[in-house]
Amino acid sequence: ISNDRCWRCDKERGTLIHMFYECDVVHSLWGAVIQCINNALKVKLRENPALCILGILQRKIGLSQQLRLWVKLALATGNRVILRHWKSTEKISFKEWRDELTKIASFEQLIYKINNRLDIFMKVWSPFLEMIGN
Repeated sequence: ISNDRCWRCDKERGTLIHMFYECDVVHSLWGAVIQCINNALKVKLRENPALCILGILQRKIGLSQQLRLWVKLALATGNRVILRHWKSTEKISFKEWRDELTKIASFEQLIYKINNRLDIFMKVWSPFLEMIGN
């Protein structure tokens, strides 16, 4: 007999929306990620599955195309961290997401430097880097 319950919380059906967003093990990560994005960019994104899982942003949030792409990268990083712990029952750490995004920032900085476009790197990444204290 197969069991369709979430292997993380063993409370709900393990649908994809539950596994990526609703489960207690992952949901606290999304709250922290959205709060971080809102604080860094001075916006008011509302946490929901369309935003967190699919990166669907409202049109009228007042961000440049570059910053919209950064938000999508930050959200995709959240999903990557969740996938990294797919079978785990431990709460997923905001620190791991922050560290992963910081690593991506250092790679991006190199790419922008090689292309002599550090000004664009700073425009896109400085709100996040300043907020986390780098």
